Amino acid sequence: MPDVIINARTAAFPGGTVVASVDVRLLNASNVQVASGTTDASGNALMGTHAAGNYEIRVFPPAPNLAADTVQNIVVPSAVPDQYFDVYIT
Repeated sequence: MPDVIINARTAAFPGGTVVASVDVRLLNASNVQVASGTTDASGNALMGTHAAGNYEIRVFPPAPNLAADTVQNIVVPSAVPDQYFDVYIT
């Protein structure tokens, strides 16, 4: 099972500026929160190891930042050791 890592930036990786202190929540297909965390100084938040499947990311950036989308649907594959998902913060 892969580790799920959320990467908060102002543009697609590797561009943009990292955004720290973004509250991130990971929900499974049943809409149950399975992990939460806050992005670090590198803009990353480790959500832990999760089974392959459909999930939803919810982000809550610190003021005065705004998230391009506060909800993002993702698919975690089974054969990837680390899976990064980008969220864009303006």
